[in-house]
Amino acid sequence: MPGKRLKRYIAYNVGLWAAVALTGALVLTGARQYGHATMARQTARHLLDGARKAADRGGLYEAQRAIREALTAYPPISPEVASEFGRAMTGMPLVRAEMLRLDKEGTAPLGEAGRLTLLLAGAPGRESVLARPEPDAGELNLSLGRTQLARGNVADASECFRVYWAGKAEQRAEMSARLQAKNPKNGMDQYAAGKRLLFNGLLPEAMAAFDRARTAGYENADMFFWNGAAAELQGKREEAQASYAEAIKRLPNHRLALLRTKALERRQEAK
Repeated sequence: MPGKRLKRYIAYNVGLWAAVALTGALVLTGARQYGHATMARQTARHLLDGARKAADRGGLYEAQRAIREALTAYPPISPEVASEFGRAMTGMPLVRAEMLRLDKEGTAPLGEAGRLTLLLAGAPGRESVLARPEPDAGELNLSLGRTQLARGNVADASECFRVYWAGKAEQRAEMSARLQAKNPKNGMDQYAAGKRLLFNGLLPEAMAAFDRARTAGYENADMFFWNGAAAELQGKREEAQASYAEAIKRLPNHRLALLRTKALERRQEAK
């Protein structure tokens, strides 16, 4: 009996120490991996600091190289790169390609806001037209709205602006007050205020400013276009077409009026 107890005791201690050794090895491995990840993250952030300084002084090539090194050192930093550099990545095609690859592989998911950032930073094309606003994309929704507006996509631009200003009633009121005409002398001052409001995604406020300009006796081709755009957003196709026609009559090369007229014609033909 004493011999059996001794064997059991030895076996128990061997198993115990083996478990302790295995646990220690796992803890040590985890600590090393955590240490390596921490060092990689710090290295990547240091490289991003250098990239930021290079971009600020116009050194896009140098910035692009530093960002690519940061992505190699620590791929999960990709969403931070998208947030930090945003539209500045227009001149960084290699960085965009690498970030999209990491996103596609699942190594460093960008999220919808990050993908929208890269989309807007890329060369204009059909993808930009198909882009949709995202609630957490911030300033990018405003940029996308301006892009859609430049392409004549008034309804899409309106939606981008709506998403951008959603939940910002106080900031919206402050911005609107800041951009309104101060002591306007004539309708032209109201028209200029409308253009400022429009650029900042305040579409209803811009329309109201154009109405005040018209009431003050000021009219131009652009105001007829926006009168048509307001009608089109309300589903008044014939009224919109008439306003676009008047805008083109006053300014034959009014690009947005021509684009919307063609769009309405295509829509009518498709029915």
